[in-house]
Amino acid sequence: MSDDERIEEADKVSSRIAESLSERAFSFSPNEYISIHRKLFQGIYKHAGNIRDYNITKKEWVLDGATVMYGSASELRATFEYDFSQEKNFSYKGLSMDEIIHHLAVFISNLWQIHIFAENAWYFRNALVRANYTNLQKGIHETTEYLEVFLRNLLLNEKNELHNRNLHISGLLNEEKVDIGNVKVDRCFQTSF
Repeated sequence: MSDDERIEEADKVSSRIAESLSERAFSFSPNEYISIHRKLFQGIYKHAGNIRDYNITKKEWVLDGATVMYGSASELRATFEYDFSQEKNFSYKGLSMDEIIHHLAVFISNLWQIHIFAENAWYFRNALVRANYTNLQKGIHETTEYLEVFLRNLLLNEKNELHNRNLHISGLLNEEKVDIGNVKVDRCFQTSF
């Protein structure tokens, strides 16, 4: 998919997310999730609103072309229903906001791995990828930290900066502070995305 196609897809989905958020009706269920998937991706993907019946891999920019290990097609329905039932029965009572954000990040990450926002849509997707990728040979472990930062901005109106380059597994694209005289300056090894 070209950058222009990716941007067009993100724009369409972002617009549909905004429409969905303005609707008053919602039920927390696998069927509602599938319905939302259909609304968001209709006309973009033929499989919109369907649980896939084949296994997938996808080369990810943020992983230098590696793929996440997606859930097996033969187990998706059962995994999907299990994740929703676990979340329905989970109590947030007594949890700190950090614990709530972390729990939501794990739940969203699990749903995404089964596979289904206006601003920062690509960052959100890359954060989901990083939450589901481990490569022990390279010392890379799945982490929800980027997804948690996204959720903190969304739910708590924090203003954390969200840069795709910071999610890249190479670590070479991260911002770095360098001293120029008495002034610290941000240096980035890649232009913005």
